[in-house]
Amino acid sequence: MLFASLPDGQDPDDLVRSGGKGAVADVLAGARPLAEMLWMRETASAQFDTPERRAGLEARINTV
Repeated sequence: MLFASLPDGQDPDDLVRSGGKGAVADVLAGARPLAEMLWMRETASAQFDTPERRAGLEARINTV
């Protein structure tokens, strides 16, 4: 199963109206597996420079 992210503030109808079929195709081409989406969300703005921070990441991932 893949997940696609729409541009901020747009729903599918907005996307079609502003960019047409090509914009929808671009969004769908960028779809990613759930595991990758979760990893990106959990690691995007975090630092893992201490054992405590790495343990916190592991705890969050195990919760999900």
